[in-house]
Amino acid sequence: MKPNLLLAVAWGAMLVGPVLLSLGGRVRALQALFDGLSMLMIGGVCMLFVLPHVLDELGFVGVALMLGAFVLASLAHRVRVEGPLAFVALATLLVVHVALDGAMLASESAAEGLGAAIVIHR
Repeated sequence: MKPNLLLAVAWGAMLVGPVLLSLGGRVRALQALFDGLSMLMIGGVCMLFVLPHVLDELGFVGVALMLGAFVLASLAHRVRVEGPLAFVALATLLVVHVALDGAMLASESAAEGLGAAIVIHR
């Protein structure tokens, strides 16, 4: 896919997301469906597209880093931290994450699978 098309689809996904979230918040079954589907898609994309490249580039050190990131993400979903410092930390990490996603989508050298993975996880 062309980078401009990937960026447009990613923006569309970000606009549709809040609508789906509001629907999912009202109906528990939809919320469970969206949560399960997103976890399945992100996990599948990581296993099919990202993991082979990580193994090629970094070997088992990369796999250890991916597992560490998975554990940290899992803990972050289960632990509730409140307060202004937590908000600033989360906002900063989110801005960095979105900036890296956008830079990768805009890159001409982005692999097809990686661009699709970024759009799907949005």
